[in-house]
Amino acid sequence: SSLLPPYPVQHPVVHSRPWAFQGTSECSSWTRADNDARFCLDVKESDSPLSSFDPEGLAVSCGSRAEIHICRSQTSHVRTMIAGPFDSKPGAWVSIALDYSSLLVAGDRVVSATADASGASGEPVPFPPLHMHQIHVMRGTAWHWYETYGDFEMDAAEGYVRRLPDGFCDTTAAIDDESRQLTAMIHDVRTDADAKPGADTLEWYLRLSFRVQPEGTPCRAVEKLIIW
Repeated sequence: SSLLPPYPVQHPVVHSRPWAFQGTSECSSWTRADNDARFCLDVKESDSPLSSFDPEGLAVSCGSRAEIHICRSQTSHVRTMIAGPFDSKPGAWVSIALDYSSLLVAGDRVVSATADASGASGEPVPFPPLHMHQIHVMRGTAWHWYETYGDFEMDAAEGYVRRLPDGFCDTTAAIDDESRQLTAMIHDVRTDADAKPGADTLEWYLRLSFRVQPEGTPCRAVEKLIIW
């Protein structure tokens, strides 16, 4: 069963700004998902339901919603979900929960996963200004199927990506009877002194992206990837 209740599209959707994601060279055609992300904006980490890993509490206490859009590129073999936009002020903690069940399909064999914050043109947002305190990509009871933490290395072009070794692929995405949830805590580490007067709001998106093995090409299946 799903850890979080489904978030059907609500009208009007409560979010910080209208959808304005411009896409990337690999994904330029986006479809609105039939569910929304739920999020909270807090001034302290301890105020977030996720500070004690309580995603169900987030679903109850966080009334703000953000749109989710999906792109599935057959040519570049990328599956990407974008939630947002989110508007954060210096010092803000943004807690987000969403269901990504509609992103992967049976038969997808994952060769890399990216979970991070993105600008409107698809560029990764570095630290500073945003710290990826924790992003958990969960599959069933595997709450750390893929994950991002602030001390992970960020690729300047691709963001916080985790790649499997060449020739290997993760086939567990094909298990279609498990819930698929993502929770994130992202910290805007700017101070008031860092922000320009009258321009202290930072706009960004939450990105979850999988690259999959092209259909019909062989790869060696793995079930768990651990990288230090």
